[in-house]
Amino acid sequence: MVAVLGLNQNTSMADHSLLLRWLHAGVALGAVYQLVTSLVLLPPDEKGGVFGHTMMEAHELGGLLIAAIVASHFIWSLLVRSEYNPGLSVLVSCKQWKEAFALIRTLPAGLIGKAKLPSPDNSLAKIVEMLGLLVMVSMAGTGMAIWVGLPDTSLAVIPEDTDFLMQVHSLLSNLLWVYVIGHVCMTLAHARGGEPILQRISPFYSPPEISDLSKRKGFIKEENEMTK
Repeated sequence: MVAVLGLNQNTSMADHSLLLRWLHAGVALGAVYQLVTSLVLLPPDEKGGVFGHTMMEAHELGGLLIAAIVASHFIWSLLVRSEYNPGLSVLVSCKQWKEAFALIRTLPAGLIGKAKLPSPDNSLAKIVEMLGLLVMVSMAGTGMAIWVGLPDTSLAVIPEDTDFLMQVHSLLSNLLWVYVIGHVCMTLAHARGGEPILQRISPFYSPPEISDLSKRKGFIKEENEMTK
């Protein structure tokens, strides 16, 4: 299965496959699209201009596509497990949380340039990214349920259950705003520090060969031993 997904078990952030790069780009662009359209849409039971209701339809249709991308990314994170992608286990690992809290204490100094920023594949980043992905999965799930429960006609009364889901969906969107803004800020901080972060994840750059860093960590040695 890992081979089908185009990844080596020892894949690092610097060696993301083209599949993962496109999944990441799709999730990132989709999240921004949904957040922006959510600011101007109007639910079916609210009066307003044609633009607001059109944006509601655009939000719904875009959400269906983005939900599929988010689901694919989530499935990938569960199937392709490695040191750099521990999946959901990162959320229950005492070691990962301990390292994450240690990084939180030193992060402010790194952001203002008084200390070196941690590598992009640190424990804090893994936990935050998995939490962010779970928020997006939850948004996709509630969004699908809302799409099924919304009335077909404008100005119709929204069922109580659907209205509750819309409130949950709105709450999750606030968390997603925090995640996206924080993600962008950390990306810019790493780029400012000379880290080729965009080249590592952008689908418009070819995934590099296994880096010298990977070789130093013994990945090549391990592969050679397995082939003996």
